[in-house]
Amino acid sequence: MTDEAIDDAILSILVEGHWQKVAKVILKVRDKMGKDHDEESYELIARRIKRLVNERHLVAQGDIQEWRHSEVRRPG
Repeated sequence: MTDEAIDDAILSILVEGHWQKVAKVILKVRDKMGKDHDEESYELIARRIKRLVNERHLVAQGDIQEWRHSEVRRPG
């Protein structure tokens, strides 16, 4: 699974203008990509979300390190 494939999955799940909990996005991406239910896959997806926020492909509210207490969305 490449970083680009993970990014594409993240962006495909998020609807422009609608906030979603980071934890929910991580679970949806993992399921969409058929990843195992292990801590490493969660962390990998979370790192890609953080990168997309830093590159301004996503907007975040809250501390995205706190998956259940933060949200992301596509800008717009």
